[in-house]
Amino acid sequence: MPTSIALSEISDLLTSVVATADTGRRTAAISFGPFVVLTVAMVLVWSRRVGTSTLASWAWLTAAVPAVVVAAAAGVVDFPGILALVVLGAACAAAARATHSVLRGGAHVVMLAVTAGLLVHALPGFHNPMVIDRAILGPGSAPYTKYLNFDKGMAGLLLLAVYMPQVPARDEGMRHVGGFAWRFALLTAVVMVLSVAAGFVQLQPKAPDWWPLWAWSMVFLTALPEEVVFRGLLQTRLHARFANRRHGEAAAILIAGALFGIAHAAGGIVYVGLATVAGIGYGWIYARTQSIAAAILAHAGLNAVHFFLFTYPSVAVLPGSGV
Repeated sequence: MPTSIALSEISDLLTSVVATADTGRRTAAISFGPFVVLTVAMVLVWSRRVGTSTLASWAWLTAAVPAVVVAAAAGVVDFPGILALVVLGAACAAAARATHSVLRGGAHVVMLAVTAGLLVHALPGFHNPMVIDRAILGPGSAPYTKYLNFDKGMAGLLLLAVYMPQVPARDEGMRHVGGFAWRFALLTAVVMVLSVAAGFVQLQPKAPDWWPLWAWSMVFLTALPEEVVFRGLLQTRLHARFANRRHGEAAAILIAGALFGIAHAAGGIVYVGLATVAGIGYGWIYARTQSIAAAILAHAGLNAVHFFLFTYPSVAVLPGSGV
């Protein structure tokens, strides 16, 4: 079938850009099948933007279920992980549609708890493959390791497709291209100037041969789930809570941005500060464009500027770290 051929070709392309251990990258054979099908499911979520039929509403599920099946077959997920995904899906549905306030509140608690566990890879049952192993991307840069995170990607998909299907369905990004462009340029300039001033990065242009793998995973397995959680879920809920207060929207953007920064605490205090500024910028873009796609594009775009033009992920010895 044409679809199967296309998916096979995408998988082959991803495999071709992951080299062997002589450059500090892949150390074992990786099956990209689950991630290719997961990507298709994520793209299909936006079918609601162009159609309102039942088929359009559930198109994503025709790829999401096979993605989990293929992941199980490839050893990327096993029973506890599948159970966690089922619980999250059910909690998302109950949180969005339950009429009883107690049931709806309990569903939100479960949804947030399971989502947090998936985002930080704390739940059992997932075996995310490592595709880049301590690669040194330039003189003086810290080693870079990357995993393909099936748990995080599925969390983003279920939240977007089950809990907030109206977000992609009503995405207004195409109406705000000009507004997005100048806000993104300003955000990128501010964050990168602060990053250089803090000694976190230096100008260091590069394009490793596996950059397509990085770019794809950045968009679909990092930027999409993180923006769905921090902007689509948290910022939106906070804005609704502060709707009747002066500067309520600004408070929602700032709080969600701060939480986004704290979520990056593993990178150190400087990284938390920079991520907070970036998170506030993504929230600003989301609020002004009413587009989760714009927030995802801003997130992935800023990271791409960092990746291609500056030290990545950071300089090996950070100011004041002593290491």
